[in-house]
Amino acid sequence: MQNNTFNKINEFKSGFFEKSAYANASLALIFLRSTITVILMLFTCTAIADEVRLAKEQLFVSVRQRLITEGWRPKTVGGNERIGIERMLANKGIIENESCSVDGKGYCIFNYKRKHQCLQLLTVGEVFKSMYVTNWHFGCGATDLR
Repeated sequence: MQNNTFNKINEFKSGFFEKSAYANASLALIFLRSTITVILMLFTCTAIADEVRLAKEQLFVSVRQRLITEGWRPKTVGGNERIGIERMLANKGIIENESCSVDGKGYCIFNYKRKHQCLQLLTVGEVFKSMYVTNWHFGCGATDLR
């Protein structure tokens, strides 16, 4: 009887550790895949940033022309009534303007897309020729870019 009990305990231990080893291996594989995905995303964003050559305080007019030359296409975000700076930009054919602040500083967001990549520029200024880039983001975000 005692031998039979030990055999059952050993069978249980063996099965338990085999299952635990399988579960640990599965978790390790999931972690490895996640880590590789994050690393690839970081390299991709860095590669895109290097390719676009953006720098803070560049004039928006110059950056916009270079982006279009490099294959980035202005993307409209519909549905907004244009007022103030937004209306002035629309009258100049700047269709990629998502919105501008009305706080007197003239922060504006502009959207571009190239293949499956998205780029958002943040600018400052209320006079078109002197607007400059203050920041940018590679990603489509929550905005529906058509």
